[in-house]
Amino acid sequence: MIELLPNSVAMAAADRIRGGVFDDYYDKIHHAGTLLMGYLAMVATGFYTHWIALPFVILWFFAEKPGWGDCMGKMMYSHKQWKHHYKIVMAHQGYYEFDSIYLDNGWVTGVLRGAVWGAPGLVLLPFDWVSALQIFFGMTLLFPLSCYIVRKLELPGDRFPPTEWIRGLLFGLVISL
Repeated sequence: MIELLPNSVAMAAADRIRGGVFDDYYDKIHHAGTLLMGYLAMVATGFYTHWIALPFVILWFFAEKPGWGDCMGKMMYSHKQWKHHYKIVMAHQGYYEFDSIYLDNGWVTGVLRGAVWGAPGLVLLPFDWVSALQIFFGMTLLFPLSCYIVRKLELPGDRFPPTEWIRGLLFGLVISL
């Protein structure tokens, strides 16, 4: 079990970088976090030297795109808290929000978002169906689960960073099993 920890911690750090922890210094560094998460997924599944790693990481990069903050906010905060947080933090950033157009239920959108992000794992199906399903269903379920955990913890302030740490850590554990 102890060997699972390093990749899980690295995955959590990569998810946090992807989430924009360093964007005040260089606004494109989150791309490095996204690519690192994809590569760490290949390390965890043993495909890091296989030719499929490059298409996976490229697909991972495009599957993970911003614009899902509204559905996350609806999962992490009460309605009243989210409306307040959204006005102060999110509205001025000009995000395009997927679920504002398609779905009003943050939980449904969260599962959909996790499925989109985990879909690149399906390229592993011909090689290792277990790893493919761990990546796909891991992200499909952990995206909303991490938001739920942070909501239940009732953390003050911005709940996005703890969600990224939790999701990255749990995802690293799931795909390293």
